[in-house]
Amino acid sequence: MPEKVATITNSPKPETVKELRHFLAISNFYRRFIPHTARTQAVLNSYKKGAKRNGRTPILWSEDSTATFGKGKRDLAEATTLYYTVADALLLNTAVGAAFHQQGSKG
Repeated sequence: MPEKVATITNSPKPETVKELRHFLAISNFYRRFIPHTARTQAVLNSYKKGAKRNGRTPILWSEDSTATFGKGKRDLAEATTLYYTVADALLLNTAVGAAFHQQGSKG
């Protein structure tokens, strides 16, 4: 897994809108595990407005957008690592249960 994180952290800034779309697609795949992704990506999404979907429109980076791209890479690298469940784990014979009850005005 560290090699995949290194790939993300070492990736260069996208030079075209098409490359930016690729980066945003990767981060959107994991967006439910990264808090405030939409807020972070707002600056980067503004580059997509008016550009052709597969166009090679160059990106003129500002300080704000460069910082946002760096934060997006850090957020992806630090996101929660997902694992498959282990079917033969020793804890399979242990269970935890809970129930919530609410009493209303009618009982």
